[in-house]
Order: sequence, then C-alpha cells, then structure tokens
Amino acid sequence: MAKLSYIKLLVDYKKQFDLLSNEELGEVIRAIFSYAQTGETPNLTGAAMMCFSFIQMQLDKDEQECQEK
Repeated sequence: MAKLSYIKLLVDYKKQFDLLSNEELGEVIRAIFSYAQTGETPNLTGAAMMCFSFIQMQLDKDEQECQEK
C-alpha cells in the first residue's frame, strides 16, 4: 500500500466506534494511521480487529482509487 495523504473516517463509523471501549478505540485509530502509512495489518483482537477490518477495506479502496489517478 502506498502512503495515503489523508484518511476518510465516515460518520457512519460512529455506531461501531461506540461499541468499543476507549482503549480499544485508541488502538483502532492508531492501527488505521499505521496501516495507511505502512500497509501492515495490525495485531488487534476481538472487537477492535473486527472494527479495523471494515475500515481496512475502505482504506484499500481509497488507495486503489489514488493509484488509478
């Protein structure tokens, strides 16, 4: 994955974010930024990994669109 210069966090994510503890949410946010810069999948577990996984799909789509431009 190429380094993205921005990350889209959709308002629709709030529903899933609200299901996480503050600690889990912090882990997910850090993982999102790390993944966008390095392409490395984080070592998360449980709800945090599930939440990250659907955002990862959006990041991959955004990166693909950026490559096509």
